[in-house]
Amino acid sequence: MKSMTKALLLGASAATALLGNAGCTAVDERADVLDTLHCLVRGNDAIGNGDDPAGTALFDRCYSPDATMEVYFNGKNPKTPDMTVRSPSKIAASYDEFFRAYTSTTHVGGNTRFQTLTATKARTLTDVISVSWESDGKVSLGTARYDDDLEKRDGVWRVTTRRVLVYGSGSLSISAGE
Repeated sequence: MKSMTKALLLGASAATALLGNAGCTAVDERADVLDTLHCLVRGNDAIGNGDDPAGTALFDRCYSPDATMEVYFNGKNPKTPDMTVRSPSKIAASYDEFFRAYTSTTHVGGNTRFQTLTATKARTLTDVISVSWESDGKVSLGTARYDDDLEKRDGVWRVTTRRVLVYGSGSLSISAGE
């Protein structure tokens, strides 16, 4: 049992050494980065469900003040962005404009992969599915990948650049079981 405890402690020490910051561990940093990414998903859904003030507040908290969002509608072969938006409030407004066509929306982000992680910078890739309900009862499904650059400033992780690679979307008719 002592050897297992020692191995666990050495593993945590190695993770801390990799980050170059004796006050944090890789696990803590990953959890904080994931919390920031989840914050933005909650912001998307707040706006998509008509609560613009709550969504904007989440965006202000989780995007850096100088954040940029680039959208590529041909996400499988991105070259130049189809849309570029700068600042959390303008990003929120762009989501509001897009989601006006729907009565509500839900985003599910998962399979986040860390491309880079240091004590102050991270790059992640997250696969996303969005489900939006149309006023005629149809459901719109979308698939995308968020390619995010994050920085830790004043002890807080925020997204500085989000590249949204849209892979596809379409509407389905779904009926409730009887």
